[in-house]
Amino acid sequence: MVCDSAANSVECRAGHARSWQGMKALPPHLLAMVAKRAARHREMCALFSPREIDVYTALGEKRVNAEIARLKAEVTKRDQLRAEVEKQKFALRTLAGHERAKLSTHMLTNYCRVETLPNGGTIVNWPPWGLLPRITESVVNYLKFTRQRVKRPRPSWKAFTLLDKRLPSLQLVAQMDELTRRALDRLKEDRSLAREARPLICWLGHIQHPAAQQLMKFDPAAQQAVKKLEQRITVAKVRAKRGAAKERKRRQRSLTNSCDIASR
Repeated sequence: MVCDSAANSVECRAGHARSWQGMKALPPHLLAMVAKRAARHREMCALFSPREIDVYTALGEKRVNAEIARLKAEVTKRDQLRAEVEKQKFALRTLAGHERAKLSTHMLTNYCRVETLPNGGTIVNWPPWGLLPRITESVVNYLKFTRQRVKRPRPSWKAFTLLDKRLPSLQLVAQMDELTRRALDRLKEDRSLAREARPLICWLGHIQHPAAQQLMKFDPAAQQAVKKLEQRITVAKVRAKRGAAKERKRRQRSLTNSCDIASR
């Protein structure tokens, strides 16, 4: 039937008005879909009866409403993901702040200095072994939490230089260079102090400080310990690479077998 009656024309105009109001409420990327639907509605007014038009209109509105619901669900999911990302960023900033608080501009100032005791004797205060690895961990963790470096740098001295560029006010590299200079002066004055300085020498050798080789000349035992540690690290890295290569080959074989089965 043809839509040529006055009542039917009123119905068509009312449908057009509803479509126009709907277009105002829809997002911009749906305007093309609504415009196409409006053009199709005008064609239907000229070709079909009001009852048939109502059926098609209901189906079209159902499809549009379903699309709107899907888009709203995607927007909600995106907002949730954005909120989760912001929470993770806040957590990383908080952790980085904690690691930064463990480092100071004077944490190495009082070590490797000659102190005079009340009885007139002298003593050298060497940094304890427990302090030195914590400094390395704080430096590495700060770089990780601030996304400056995700993987652990090797050698660890790279982490110290990166942090010095990131936080120049901390003057960490300058502190360590000054500490190393004082340690060399103390060992040149008295080589018997090498045993007490061993934790510092091993630590500087492990992180590969530029002056570590000079210090290790005063303590062959520390030099051997650093050498064995580096060998263990090298062996562990080789094993990790071999394991990763085996895992890649296993996945490739599994994928190949799956493709062969699917082709059959």
